[in-house]
Amino acid sequence: MPKNLPRPNQQGKAYTKEQRQEIIGSLKPYLTLGYDLKNACILAQVTYETVWEWVNKDNALLIKIKAWQNMVNAKARQNVAASINEGDTQESKWWLERKEKKTFSTRTDITSDGERLIPKPILDVQQDDSNS
Repeated sequence: MPKNLPRPNQQGKAYTKEQRQEIIGSLKPYLTLGYDLKNACILAQVTYETVWEWVNKDNALLIKIKAWQNMVNAKARQNVAASINEGDTQESKWWLERKEKKTFSTRTDITSDGERLIPKPILDVQQDDSNS
């Protein structure tokens, strides 16, 4: 087991609070990369069933794990938003196509009789320099 984590209790003894915190802490690096709990347990070499039991009994632990798992999504959003704020038109188009699908989607719709509908154009988000 990495970092000398407490060994699984063979005699049915409960882990101490400190041991539980150490085990949960060993999952954080993997959870913050977006791994699900089962894979984080495999990578940290801890027993998934035991951790799952703890999570089912402790809503605060569940919230903590979910927060760790969503950190990578928050960072990705920050990166995309920073690119958009710096004027990256490709990122802006990508964002609009995914977040404002109804208006900016590039998909082609086909009617029930097989007729192809013309896709809606993507908004030209480049600034008009003539007004500057």
